[in-house]
Amino acid sequence: MTVQRKKSLFDTTGQEKRSQTAKINRAHGKQAEEIAMDALRKIGFKCVEKIETGFTVIRSGKKITGAFPVRRVTGDIRAIGHGGQAIYCECKFREDKLKWSDMETHQLKAMEDVTEAGGAAFLVWVACLSPERVYLLQWPFNVLKKGRAITEQEAADLESSEYFGFVEGCKK
Repeated sequence: MTVQRKKSLFDTTGQEKRSQTAKINRAHGKQAEEIAMDALRKIGFKCVEKIETGFTVIRSGKKITGAFPVRRVTGDIRAIGHGGQAIYCECKFREDKLKWSDMETHQLKAMEDVTEAGGAAFLVWVACLSPERVYLLQWPFNVLKKGRAITEQEAADLESSEYFGFVEGCKK
């Protein structure tokens, strides 16, 4: 007779661990986006909403076996700023520091395109989920460059032309 042992978290394979980590990262990212949207509302932006990414779903019978994005979007969040200006934001949740390499090429290009068209683009850095610590960096930002990272202290010390400020009490 063989006895089956109950599977624990410590018995997971590398693939299962990566899958669990990915689920946690997605949950944190979703929470960070909600915090970012609250911060944008707090500083006076209107019509703040998440930009949804369309997905193509791959099925095997009725079972979903995979999915991939249909296209890249201009940002994670859009809003209307003062005077009706279009606002697009990329949201990042990083606890220690924010690195240039955290940004993807298409995200940088989208921020550039938005500003060239007369809109405003921001990187919303959520450094902590609880207590919430949020930094808003307006594109183009001079402090975050290729091969460089910034700390929370550096983000807090940025000039007002690049920084809307540390947003306190983001949750309503």
